[in-house]
Amino acid sequence: MPLLEAPYDEQGNLLDYAPTRYRLDEEAKRVVEVPFDCDWRRNVPFATFMTLDGMVRGRSAANFRWLDGDGHRFPMFMKDMTDLLSAATITRGVVTGRWDIVKRGANYGVRYLGPVYEMRSGGTIAVDFDGVIHRYSQGWKDGTIYDPPMPGAIEGLRDLMTRFSVFIHTSRDAHDVAEWLASYGLETCIEGDTPVKFWTDRSQILVTNRKLPALAYLDDRAAPFTTWPAALAQLLPAGDADV
Repeated sequence: MPLLEAPYDEQGNLLDYAPTRYRLDEEAKRVVEVPFDCDWRRNVPFATFMTLDGMVRGRSAANFRWLDGDGHRFPMFMKDMTDLLSAATITRGVVTGRWDIVKRGANYGVRYLGPVYEMRSGGTIAVDFDGVIHRYSQGWKDGTIYDPPMPGAIEGLRDLMTRFSVFIHTSRDAHDVAEWLASYGLETCIEGDTPVKFWTDRSQILVTNRKLPALAYLDDRAAPFTTWPAALAQLLPAGDADV
């Protein structure tokens, strides 16, 4: 049976168990256990980045601790960590995906459900051009689009368009990029005089010089953001994060 609610403290951290206190039941003439006040939240899948923050000792066993994009703590059972390792890619201690809370015995922990895009099929995907679609083996060079597509790029864009609206953002001339993609059989368009606020058309790929809202951004030089300390740990040399 799915878990309906999970306990959180006032800072938004998941509690690995619901703490209790005791009081004397005058009528029954015995001591009874009463749950502490905590924030019982409805357990629904959520999407975020999680950063591994080490291991901690739980009530009955050691568990892993993860931090979400806002720095909230989430314990994870050993079994769920094993499942995550076989299903997800961990990059520098960071995993992005869908999550929910599971209860094992009297304890609670976070569980990885799968890639984030599975939760919101039908949204928009943004794709960088150079290095993701265009091979870009010699850098900017003279500004021309000189290389063939990356292996699987054209097929991958077609696959994405079956479930998502897709736009390509680039610093190149959008018309040149659109024509290059069209030469490989893709339906493309560029923005007119009035820039669009969102892209929701699955029938063609928009090429733009702007970064529009999207469910996910495919970029060969992206550093996934969770918290500033995690970002600095990725981008700054060791020992320089506090400078």
